[in-house]
Amino acid sequence: DELSRSFPKLSKRFVPAHPIAGSEQHGPQAAVLDLFKNKKCVLTPSDKITDESCINSVQEFWKKLGAVIQRMSADKHDSMFGAVSHLPHLLAFAYSLAVQAILGGKLPKEDWLVLLISRIADSLPEMWVGVFEENRSELLKFLDGFLISLKDLKINIDSPNLSAIQNLIVPAAAYRQKWRIDERTSKQCPEKNNLTTQNGDQNELPSVPNLLAHSIAYAYIHSMFALEKNGEEYMKEGGGGFRDFSFLAVSSPVIFSRYFKKANQELGAAIATYIEQLDEFKKLLEPETFDLEQLKSRLETAKLYRNRWPKPPTAASSQSPPLNPLSS
Repeated sequence: DELSRSFPKLSKRFVPAHPIAGSEQHGPQAAVLDLFKNKKCVLTPSDKITDESCINSVQEFWKKLGAVIQRMSADKHDSMFGAVSHLPHLLAFAYSLAVQAILGGKLPKEDWLVLLISRIADSLPEMWVGVFEENRSELLKFLDGFLISLKDLKINIDSPNLSAIQNLIVPAAAYRQKWRIDERTSKQCPEKNNLTTQNGDQNELPSVPNLLAHSIAYAYIHSMFALEKNGEEYMKEGGGGFRDFSFLAVSSPVIFSRYFKKANQELGAAIATYIEQLDEFKKLLEPETFDLEQLKSRLETAKLYRNRWPKPPTAASSQSPPLNPLSS
């Protein structure tokens, strides 16, 4: 609408496109020859304004790059990717800041699962601050839904109420299982088939950052299926960022409910710290208190801290190839 008002003569030729391909990596060194092969490319032309011949030309362009075309309205696009892309990115940035606060600036121990859920916090702040600004109404809506699920989980962890914890995370795990195996995630996380702990010892508690990461993943999926009408449809459209961020929700909910109960005080405090980080992001995104510079500064701090996290010895041989940053 804004472009139509600014360039009325060109509006019928404007065809927005969003290729669902990429990662947190950026710059010429991250280029990949077949980046768009078999990846979705969402077109959001106006049915009332856009010339159909222009739409066809853009479709052919993306098809020649190997993309699979999908059309939808701009409003549906903003809602869908607010849920499965923009919110996970915000949650990942907040997770990095929360871990920094919990550990007093020290680095977490080597843990592929902690790295996996936070991967997209390594994204380019300059790009994502703009994304958050442009789609903040949808982002704030889904953030509120996530906070409801996370706070419900925290109440049950604080109790601790094992059956109530399981009632929340068991359905979430079953819901996420539908999208369990993903080649990209499998490459990044060699321990994908042993998600109870890094060493498989169910009697040894995972670290607090690991438990926090799992609680976030469970709460995120719970908030998605709470959408009822659109949740499953939206998750089917999620890219690599969605799959990596939510992958920990396939961990055994029975085992992790016991972990949550056993470590309820430490985990409850960690979730409280995480909620504080989200509340600060929410304040910066609200129309009355919006602060672009502070928002960018927080994203940069989260990225810098996440960049220092140690990678397990298998990282060099297991990383997936670098991709484009535009649609992780």
